[in-house]
Amino acid sequence: MDLESLFSSFGGAAQRSSNGSEGADYAAALPTMAACARSQPQETDVQLRSERSKFEVTAMAGRCERNMPEVLTTKAIQSSDAWGVRATHLSAIPLTRKPSGHAKEPAPRHPAKQYPFVLDPFQAMGINFIERDESVLVSAHTSAGKTVVAEYAIAKSFRDSQRVIYTSPIKALSNQKFRDLQSEFGDVGLMTGDITINPLAKCLVMTTEILRSMLYRGSEVMREVKWVIYDEIHYMRDRDRGVVWEESIILLPHTIRYVFLSATIPNAHEFAAWIATIHHQPCHVVYTEFRPTPLVHYVFPAGGNGLHLVVDELGNFRDSNFQKAMAHLPCPVSVPTAHGVASNAVSTRSRRPQQDDDDLRKVLSHVHRCDLQPCIVFSFSKNKCEKNARSLSASNYTTTAEKVLIQEIFRAAVRSLSVEDRELPQVQQLVSLLERGVGVHHGGLLPVVKEVVEILFQEGLIKVLFATETFAIGINMPAKSVIFTECRKYDGSEFRWLSAGEYIQMSGRAGRRGKDDRGTVIQMLNERIEPESAKYILCGKPEALNSSYHVTYNMLLNLLRVEGADPDHLVRSSFHRYQQASKAPALLVRADALQAKADAIDVDGLARQVHKVKRQLDVIRNDLRRRSVQCPGRVLQWLQPGRLVYFRATRPRQPSDAGSRDENAHSIVQSTGRWGVIVAVQAPKHLPSVLEHEQMSETGHHQLVDVLVGSVFDKDRLTIRNASLDSAQFWTVPVSTIVELSALRVHMPSDLRKPESISMVYHSLREIEQRFNTDVVTAVWGNGRSLHKDPLPLLDPLQDMKLNDDGDFVKHATTARKLDVKLQHLLADQPLDSLAAVWKHVEEWESKGNLERDAEKCRRLAINTSCPATSDLYCMRSVLQRLGHITKDNNVITLKGRAACEINAANELVASELLFCGAFSGLRPPVIAAMLSCLVHTDQRKYGEVELRGQLHAPRRLLLDTAMRVADAMRCASLSVDVHEFAESFNPELMELVYEWARGAAFATVIKLSDAYEGTVIRVIRRLDELIRQLASASAAIGNGEMKAQFELTSTQVRRDLVFAASLYL
Repeated sequence: MDLESLFSSFGGAAQRSSNGSEGADYAAALPTMAACARSQPQETDVQLRSERSKFEVTAMAGRCERNMPEVLTTKAIQSSDAWGVRATHLSAIPLTRKPSGHAKEPAPRHPAKQYPFVLDPFQAMGINFIERDESVLVSAHTSAGKTVVAEYAIAKSFRDSQRVIYTSPIKALSNQKFRDLQSEFGDVGLMTGDITINPLAKCLVMTTEILRSMLYRGSEVMREVKWVIYDEIHYMRDRDRGVVWEESIILLPHTIRYVFLSATIPNAHEFAAWIATIHHQPCHVVYTEFRPTPLVHYVFPAGGNGLHLVVDELGNFRDSNFQKAMAHLPCPVSVPTAHGVASNAVSTRSRRPQQDDDDLRKVLSHVHRCDLQPCIVFSFSKNKCEKNARSLSASNYTTTAEKVLIQEIFRAAVRSLSVEDRELPQVQQLVSLLERGVGVHHGGLLPVVKEVVEILFQEGLIKVLFATETFAIGINMPAKSVIFTECRKYDGSEFRWLSAGEYIQMSGRAGRRGKDDRGTVIQMLNERIEPESAKYILCGKPEALNSSYHVTYNMLLNLLRVEGADPDHLVRSSFHRYQQASKAPALLVRADALQAKADAIDVDGLARQVHKVKRQLDVIRNDLRRRSVQCPGRVLQWLQPGRLVYFRATRPRQPSDAGSRDENAHSIVQSTGRWGVIVAVQAPKHLPSVLEHEQMSETGHHQLVDVLVGSVFDKDRLTIRNASLDSAQFWTVPVSTIVELSALRVHMPSDLRKPESISMVYHSLREIEQRFNTDVVTAVWGNGRSLHKDPLPLLDPLQDMKLNDDGDFVKHATTARKLDVKLQHLLADQPLDSLAAVWKHVEEWESKGNLERDAEKCRRLAINTSCPATSDLYCMRSVLQRLGHITKDNNVITLKGRAACEINAANELVASELLFCGAFSGLRPPVIAAMLSCLVHTDQRKYGEVELRGQLHAPRRLLLDTAMRVADAMRCASLSVDVHEFAESFNPELMELVYEWARGAAFATVIKLSDAYEGTVIRVIRRLDELIRQLASASAAIGNGEMKAQFELTSTQVRRDLVFAASLYL
């Protein structure tokens, strides 16, 4: 399909809505702005690069009425240069405005900035829009050159005597950008909360949080700003901080123009349409999937001896090579103790083969031999990064001259530290690594150490860098190759496969533009993975940019403080609300389609009667199961090894499942039932991802059962297909998933790790299948569907489990028997050969009800397009009223509310409650600092109760009481909150450390009081200082000068030495 026809539906509606006057092609000119010409490549190279630069644009297609109801979106225009570099452009324009550009628009006579190279098409497009004073979103891969467009916006602002703001997601990236831009433009300032440099500069680099705070306070700076540059705008999908991006964009004046820099996102057009809608101005998308340096992807299987090329530089997945790599990996089998209680949870995930140090050394040796250094080795924990680095104790990658240079740079970097701080174990250990060309980069490093690692890596002195994924955010530090030591990561709740977006972000660091012909990516695999799942990770498309918007108390208070400000308007203007509204037409279409399917289903009266009785019986039997086979106290004695068990389970979530754009899809695939053989019973320790979340009780204290499953079990039926160890899997399931227990048991060998033992079990199962009908429906419903075999015998709760003494159980069981008799009576007159047809009609009638319910659900979703934050807004207003931040009659902000407006470094409600209840009165600065450290230390607690010195007990108790009072107000306002869990979330594990630090102890001394990383401690103390300074501002806002002075003194005692050492970038 050609591009014209591909986007005909996309632009057609917009053209019709404007009577054809605005439907003309709206393309950017591609002016040649280079000072020198690029030499023409040979024809073969042109063909190769052109072939390599192909990309999908179908994800951007859609109807204007559905996705952008208030804007005109023109057709996509694709351009390419002689090298095959392609770029797609489309525009979102308010219906009240006409396109201002022309396909043949000439280059600007006096460009704001000249480049010593020929611009890529997407760079030239973006620059042309900036020259027209129109906003642009540049979406391209890492290292593609997006910064060129941002730099041009800054140069244009300097040329036109305007001010420009450059925002970044993290403070460290702001420091780096400040250094880079200052060397380029000179008049550049920095504002990060910790540091303010040259705030009157024409170009201000700041974090997005600082920009939002300026907007809340109505800063005069915004009157002079023409351009705002958002770096890493895809960070807006972040669950916790994405709301900051969204609020700042909404609050900016309509006169501001934007440059958004983003990794590739398939719904870039949707984001641009949102900008055009809320700010009534055109927003253009310049999108390219071209990689300046192509990537090749290899797999190294655990225990293997070589690399397997699985994706070539043209993006072709080589299935045969992938299968060869998988053949080196053992099948995912883990075997618990056959009898008794297993000592560990059993799952194919928790006991998968581990990559050892020898494998990593093999890969790094190959990288060194093939001249693929520098390389970045990604791991997903700080401990693994350091462990992997230490495993290279015998490796040396630097020359004598490089060692001398590394030593000089490192000594200069730590010169500002005290002698005692230079002797810190982390500093000394890293020196020996750096001298050999090995580096470590993660959030637990001292800031000065992390920065010197970055500088050495940029200078090419570090050959092997072990890093966490945070290294892939922001600043452009590419390498020649990238290695992944694992393909799973822990996301806070479970170990899961990498998503395609995460893999793209990190693997994109491979290949240096202008230096390397290709970038090399090596994935070390220690477990088998399905080819489709591997294709999704290695070749998958990036994730869509979906809003994570939610209402915060700080936002609500700051808007209520401003006369005429409307928090509801902010929620209605959110990207989340826009996306919801865009889905409404499609939901209605789906509802109509589902309803049409339901209307087409009709069955006779008998099937309807059977279905009605069956549904009633299902409800009662589920209740009986909860009281019998799902009750640990009653069923435990019947869970002997070898007993057949039927349980509810799901297949584990695959990497490709994460790529679904259906927000209503469950994180785990729809559950089904399956048979298994009980192997052992164990204490509740770990629930693998094969189980549905709702199957876990609120406390999570389940009795767990180890169950043998495999290809021998096929959903509801037991079918013998493969009696081998390769098909064996052992799952750990909670008792709450058990549906039925069979009265039959098979003999269980003592050692299930042997193939002959598995074959013995499968032989017993084969005999059961030949004798009984193992269809679970048959087993439950008697002879209803069995024509030739007796149903598999099940345990009877009354006769076998002896539950006759439970009156309610007997009553429900009696009702179930009556309904069962009624059901059998309905089917009694039916000949055996027609029973199958009756049950088929019953299933059809049940599917009709499911279709009707799904259709109604779609209608409700389409009608209720309001953001969930809307309902939260009213509840949160109620919380503020209960706590006295706003008045109950007219929502006017009170003195307490004004104090809370000053606080955003921690929970503003708890902090302001502490301030107003006099919690800090009479406390010395070290105690104040220790108490407040609980509010800023947000890491999950590692230990139970923390031992504290006597003078810290009362402040800790007061903090807990205050937090529970705040949580109780939330609960009374119908917000979902666990009062105890909320109070315990304020982590006290660094109270002793912070207390000693505020008393003047050296960092080398206080770090011994905790097992936290040095970088984590510094991050907490810096955030603590920010909170203390905000509390000083809050005290000033309410006129409490004495408390203000006390907080300022506390800040003075906290803000010192290594923790607040100046950045090397400044």
